[in-house]
Amino acid sequence: MKRKGMKKSARSLEGTENENHASFLARFELKVTPDELLYLDMAYDFSKRAHEKQWRETGARYFEHARGTVIILVDELGITDVGLAIASIFHDCPEDTWLMTLTRIRLIFGERVARIDAAVTKPKDDDPRFRSKAAAKRWYYANIKASDVDVKLVKLVDRLQNTRALVACSREKQLRKIAETRKYILPLIPDVAKVYPRVAKLLTQKFAEAIAALA
Repeated sequence: MKRKGMKKSARSLEGTENENHASFLARFELKVTPDELLYLDMAYDFSKRAHEKQWRETGARYFEHARGTVIILVDELGITDVGLAIASIFHDCPEDTWLMTLTRIRLIFGERVARIDAAVTKPKDDDPRFRSKAAAKRWYYANIKASDVDVKLVKLVDRLQNTRALVACSREKQLRKIAETRKYILPLIPDVAKVYPRVAKLLTQKFAEAIAALA
């Protein structure tokens, strides 16, 4: 169903109220090269178009989630790594859209971005490698746990943004996602701490706050 607009409250739940294209790129100005800024500009437009007509339970466009993960990465964790930012804004595209496939991401934005997004993309329901959704889920999280810090950071900011948005979801979903986060996502933080101790400390604090807010 097409929606004509979003309430400000919907975008505030996603952490993107008052955000736009210009404010997104302004975070990176003087911190990245001119060419990198052009790649970020392109990634923003491609992700927005790819998620067109997709909506969140908050009532916001799905793109607000993609953009929100990058905002957390930059504003809250102090990370302006362009590859991580682009991987974050595309992290759901291969799984949920037809426009930005892993092949296209690799051809346009490079091997590193594609590798990160491949790792955070869940297996398809009909993947012949798995006999059940539970088996696919176990493999998915084990693969992330075995991946490098880039993959873990993108998954962590993805889940942090989603955890904050759970306020718009049913209590059953809140409890299910909190349990999943504690089992699979929070154990990634000690791995991040080996490379980025300050970031890991911030993530621990912010996840605790997000989960407490749902109590």
